[in-house]
Amino acid sequence: MTTPSPSVRSAAIDELDLRYAHLRLMCPPQLARVRRWVERETVCPPVLASDAVVEGKLVLVDGFKRVEVLRELGRTEIAVRVLPLDAVAAQAAMLSTNAAQRGLSALEEGLLV
Repeated sequence: MTTPSPSVRSAAIDELDLRYAHLRLMCPPQLARVRRWVERETVCPPVLASDAVVEGKLVLVDGFKRVEVLRELGRTEIAVRVLPLDAVAAQAAMLSTNAAQRGLSALEEGLLV
């Protein structure tokens, strides 16, 4: 069985469904670090969203800090990598996409589990 390759497209930041934002902590030092990185880079890597948690909506799975910083900077569009993840798979993806860079605190991991 093959996994469909994710599509990357542009989306309006305000149209992203942030239902999982409460599972991520937005501490000011981390947001400041992401802000410096975004301001320095010319291209922001796509955030991850699912189009299968809720039909007709792009539910943000990874990239909450980037979305918050871009919104603060007045940006209205963001590149989004879209995967057809159901609610359980979306939350599992939150764990797996952040595992490599230790992007989740112990509290955030506990909230997800």
